[in-house]
Amino acid sequence: MKNNQKGFSVTEILVVVVIIALLATIGWLVYDRQNSKPDNKQASTQTNQQEQAPTQPPAQPAKNEGFYEIKEWGIKIALTDYDKVQFSTKNESGKIFGDDPYEGRADPSFKPEFLQDKSSCSPGLTLFRSKVKFASASAQKQIGDYYYVATGGPGYCSNSTDNQFQYRFLRELSDPKNITAL
Repeated sequence: MKNNQKGFSVTEILVVVVIIALLATIGWLVYDRQNSKPDNKQASTQTNQQEQAPTQPPAQPAKNEGFYEIKEWGIKIALTDYDKVQFSTKNESGKIFGDDPYEGRADPSFKPEFLQDKSSCSPGLTLFRSKVKFASASAQKQIGDYYYVATGGPGYCSNSTDNQFQYRFLRELSDPKNITAL
């Protein structure tokens, strides 16, 4: 009897499947790591630009212990770590929550000297203000002619801050009771 074999054995097919799965897993891990760390070129460019630019002192919180003042808006925010953050305010217009208009935003960032890797990072939360009540926001505060709401989520701060500090900040900024008039 003639033994005529054509094709691949089960063992050969399994070896090929295992090799393909291994390569796919390694590729996915490399892709995931590249997307989860900050862009080093951009970070080093920003660092070089900051070093070359004349230094301006960042907006300092007022001497009022426990509060960060945003003088342009006439408000102060009760924050445990008020001295570790700074806000960049912008008087721009746009929409959040789909159709809710806003007239200004304040983007917080953690001061580099309080971070483990000494780079700037955003906590991922933005404070918005509007002359119209935010229809989609349940937690907002009216002070004078403006309504204030903080929205967003934990931002990417690599291993720069301890999580308790970051989450305490997010919790405090998100609470409208912590926003008061100057």
